[in-house]
Amino acid sequence: MRLDTAFDGRHVEQVGQEAAELLRLRDRIAELEAHAANLERDLEGARQAMDRLQRSQWRLSRLLEIPNEALAVLENGRFIDVNSEFERMFRCRREEAVGRSALDFAAPESRDLILGHLRSGHAEPYEAILLRLDGTTFVALMRGRMVEEDGRMVRVTSAVDITGQKRAESALRESFAREQVIKAQAELLAEISTPLLPIAPGVLVMPLIGQVNAERARDVIETLTKGVAAHGARVAILDITGMRMVDAQIADTLLTAARAVGLLGARVLLTGISPATARTMVDVGGDLASIATLGTLEQGVAHALANRR
Repeated sequence: MRLDTAFDGRHVEQVGQEAAELLRLRDRIAELEAHAANLERDLEGARQAMDRLQRSQWRLSRLLEIPNEALAVLENGRFIDVNSEFERMFRCRREEAVGRSALDFAAPESRDLILGHLRSGHAEPYEAILLRLDGTTFVALMRGRMVEEDGRMVRVTSAVDITGQKRAESALRESFAREQVIKAQAELLAEISTPLLPIAPGVLVMPLIGQVNAERARDVIETLTKGVAAHGARVAILDITGMRMVDAQIADTLLTAARAVGLLGARVLLTGISPATARTMVDVGGDLASIATLGTLEQGVAHALANRR
């Protein structure tokens, strides 16, 4: 009787231990199932994040290839992506640019400028000198903008090579400067070739030397009439002693100048005239009666001073 009782006690104890172990196993299984569910949710979240990142990278890559300018995406001042135009402009592969600092592609004289724009997030266009990996440089028009991409802030920067434009602008400035020099020289030459000399109150002398073309003829008439008006001259002496020949055009210029001066209330003395010149002026139909002629400049000056009133 006592043996049966002892056996039953041990059996009950064993059953109780097995039941407790089963309960512990059930709890452990429940914990593992909960952990597995958490892992599954985390894995799904990771898959979704990866999908978003891949879509973001695909979208960004597609956008980078649309413009005809070099585009780069930077994070904390380092390239995370560039487009094919960037590779062409900087003569490097994408793999050589990604991960490098933007300052690696800036010429020394522009690094402070570019660094300042990176730090400030400046969005206005500016010019900078950029550096290729082969050591050559070029002038670029830069523009950058901070954008949010998949929850992080990145800077999208564009660059357009304007080296040719800058050279053209420089050449244009040089051409303009040359034109100004040529213009000044022409004006000086015109003053020298058509000098107007006030020798006494009311008396001007204009010696004519060399050839007189259509342009110089206009200068002679303009200079003479302006001088007569400015000085209030009564007599203007045109001296042609230094002219080797007088053709029809020159004769017409002299007669036109005499008529223009006459309209201003003054008169013209023509000095240095030769018989051949007189014949030419007659042949072109000039009215010599309106012009007093003298053989030498000295005679003309003396006549003008004696009769200027």
